Amino acid sequence: MRYLIEILRVGLIIFFLGVIGGALLRYLYSSIGVDTDGLAWVGNAGILILIYVLYQNRLQHTGWLKKEKVKKLSPSLTRALVSLAVIVIAVPAVIGLITN
Repeated sequence: MRYLIEILRVGLIIFFLGVIGGALLRYLYSSIGVDTDGLAWVGNAGILILIYVLYQNRLQHTGWLKKEKVKKLSPSLTRALVSLAVIVIAVPAVIGLITN
């Protein structure tokens, strides 16, 4: 039963943080005047990378399912993934500014 609750928790975390992050990205892109209709999914992929890092480093340790061998991501991998996410989030804005 704890596995199902944890899966539901992870799904809700991804859903809510994804919706909030996607809305913030749409607001950010529209505020700088970039039309990203065809590339909005790229920014959302960056949001998913950030959610993954957040879950692995913080939220995984607070759930109902207690694992014995739970490790955080290494600091270098965390920096690399966050840098990748920032680049991926910036790609639609940069392409939109170049094409307009």
